[in-house]
Amino acid sequence: MITKMRCSQILIGTMLVFMLGVFSPSGVQADTNLNAIVSDPDNPQGSGDGEGNTINTVLSAPTVTMGTNQELGTIRIIGKPGIAVPIQAGQKVMLTLPSGTAYMQIANSSNYQKYVECPEMVDGHKNQLATTNGLPGIKLVAATPRSITVEISYIDSDAPLMALDFIFNQDNYSKVRVASFVEKVEEYMAKPNDNISRLEFFQLLSRVIERFSPAVTSPDQHRGAVFSDTVGLDPADLSDISVLTKSGLLQGNGNNLLRPNDYISRIEAASILGRAFPAQGEWAVFSDPIPAWAKADINSAFAGGIISGYADGSFRPNNLLSKNEAITLLQRSLESYSF
Repeated sequence: MITKMRCSQILIGTMLVFMLGVFSPSGVQADTNLNAIVSDPDNPQGSGDGEGNTINTVLSAPTVTMGTNQELGTIRIIGKPGIAVPIQAGQKVMLTLPSGTAYMQIANSSNYQKYVECPEMVDGHKNQLATTNGLPGIKLVAATPRSITVEISYIDSDAPLMALDFIFNQDNYSKVRVASFVEKVEEYMAKPNDNISRLEFFQLLSRVIERFSPAVTSPDQHRGAVFSDTVGLDPADLSDISVLTKSGLLQGNGNNLLRPNDYISRIEAASILGRAFPAQGEWAVFSDPIPAWAKADINSAFAGGIISGYADGSFRPNNLLSKNEAITLLQRSLESYSF
């Protein structure tokens, strides 16, 4: 399935959909769309009028489950019929994965061929982007934990067509990590300023930690009942809480209450993340005060690149965490395990 988004003059900004096989605690399988976006980074909004010069398709889309080294398939960009050179030399192509996923390793100048390929032949015809006379058809421009940008560097004008493949089939390189919060991204982004409950944040974070941290063992599903207000929770919720309590990340404050249905504040979420991803480096300096009990954890989360402040230099510790902010924190947490 291909859904066209806003167009650019070079590329059709296209959302390409993989099916993600998700297994619930009951063992029932459900399907979730995993959307990758192909765009022109020099014109990210597109012109809005033209239809572009390329056709972007998913050649293969295997079933993907949560975890590491997941293969998404292959995305091929090819010129539309009748367009001799769909992308000019010097122009760029960017592939962006959704929140909830991350490459196993960030691409670099020595390994980017494990992420993007120029097939020598396509349907029996020579590719304009194939390496010719030692000149590569593309070069790496930039890469992040969930994106890669290449530039068209050489075009063989004697070849009849152009094709560029983004691949996700190399263990520990272009295969990806997939976290369960990928299922929540679309829902949360529909109402990004809504707040998130303590229980829901703990659920999503625990599944990142349990799945990707080698230090966390299988939890006792009843361990979460140490809090007096968790007795009536579903066993699956208790299991998620147990991941955090067993790891020493979720600690009581002397009143024996978890308050699962309350909204979580920015400082509460950041403090847990500081304990989950201990790091040393530049100390956090915010324009508003951070309570003494949280300073060490806040500094750790800041040094590890998990949290950041607002543009005015404040952190606003007592503000409630928004769903948009929760996705950002969870994504950075996932990437901390990856890189």
